[in-house]
Amino acid sequence: MAEESRNAVIKGTVLRKLIAERDITQKELAIEAGVTHHRICNLARVDTVNKVKQSTADKIAKALNVSTGVLAGKEEEGTELNENEAVVIDMFRKLDPIRRAEALLEMKKLLDKSSQ
Repeated sequence: MAEESRNAVIKGTVLRKLIAERDITQKELAIEAGVTHHRICNLARVDTVNKVKQSTADKIAKALNVSTGVLAGKEEEGTELNENEAVVIDMFRKLDPIRRAEALLEMKKLLDKSSQ
């Protein structure tokens, strides 16, 4: 499945809360995330659950320094990924299923060695 065809969820209440906590405007977030101000306004409506392209959720999450799971209301803030973790996950997502399995085996070997 192509990266662009995947969907994500953004809860309006969560997005509105994150914007307020960061003391930024919706317009500032739109500029930082590279999406339109109108799009952020629509997504930040209270009591909405918005289905968006994964790439849109990724841009907004990055601009807010949270995971897409936080935007979806599935994770608590503070469990978001650091920059290195996000890069690794992004690279992993680009691998085909066979390469993913190989990468997981290699990571397991590294973990086993580091725990000895």
